[in-house]
Amino acid sequence: RLLYYDESCTALDRALAEVRRRARPGDVMATSVPHWAFLRTGVDAILPPMEADHDEARRLLDAVPVRFVVLDEFGYPEIARRYAAPAVEGQAGVWEQVFRTDDGLARVYERR
Repeated sequence: RLLYYDESCTALDRALAEVRRRARPGDVMATSVPHWAFLRTGVDAILPPMEADHDEARRLLDAVPVRFVVLDEFGYPEIARRYAAPAVEGQAGVWEQVFRTDDGLARVYERR
């Protein structure tokens, strides 16, 4: 067995398919696995800011600008849970959840 691929990876692939469906040329997404996301979608991808200050993380996402934030439930180092999720969740005027897998293991937020 060369790769570890479990239900969290399957969920992420479904979320990335949604990004691919919605994306337009020039869009950028933030995700904990930008290399994988780019290969799966062709959409430019970056790591979310690893910034504990949520306001600063939002400012950094705005500076790129990032259109999609993909949240996953991968284990350590929990980039999505620790950094990306607090920057977009609860920001209804700026970020809208546009996709969630049935098991909740992956979500996609899109800038409004």
